[in-house]
Amino acid sequence: MLKGIIFDLDGTLLNTIDDLNNSINDTFKYFNLDRKNTTSLTMSQVGHGMRNFIEKCFPCEDEKFIDEALKVFLNCYGKQYYKTTKPYTGIKELVDYLISNDYLVGVNSNKNEEYTKHLIELNFPDINEEYVKGIKAGDKPKPDPKNINDLIYKMNLKNEEILYIGDSPTDYKTSINAKVNFVGVTWGYRSREQLSNAGIKYLADNCEDIKEIIKKFGQSS
Repeated sequence: MLKGIIFDLDGTLLNTIDDLNNSINDTFKYFNLDRKNTTSLTMSQVGHGMRNFIEKCFPCEDEKFIDEALKVFLNCYGKQYYKTTKPYTGIKELVDYLISNDYLVGVNSNKNEEYTKHLIELNFPDINEEYVKGIKAGDKPKPDPKNINDLIYKMNLKNEEILYIGDSPTDYKTSINAKVNFVGVTWGYRSREQLSNAGIKYLADNCEDIKEIIKKFGQSS
């Protein structure tokens, strides 16, 4: 029986792509580069942590430059990470439904923890801040399971009582590493085909699908 639902953030709860895209293009401008990412390109590059994103945007072997580019990007993103970011259709209602039906609801993101907590506070104030995890200094990004396991411990639940919901094969790998159930959503940054090819059993095209999948795990609505 499921008792806890943990969400990925970018591409699952919130559409953050325009703020990310604007920030990387501002970073290109800072270095006087005649380049501009499209939202679709940015969408294909994110999902493995900020440093990995910068390494994809600036393919080079100069670690000092990558460090500098990451610092510039984070400065740009820190000024606008909340400006156009918004919840996906039906997500607020789904979160309200879960909380009202006594599920513990958490968030596990590869985004900076400060930004993660602020975005949840702005968009989902009923989610307990104690159950929100982002990346802090020294943390490994997903698919490392440490942060999701920390959330499970705080919730005082067993791994088999958790459903993790995300939009990428990386999220799925995280669920495998943490030994929790998983649902992939098709409205995020990866296509249904990419999710299916990753071997994900449960796919949701909308929030009602998630409710139905939860019922399959034995918890009635």
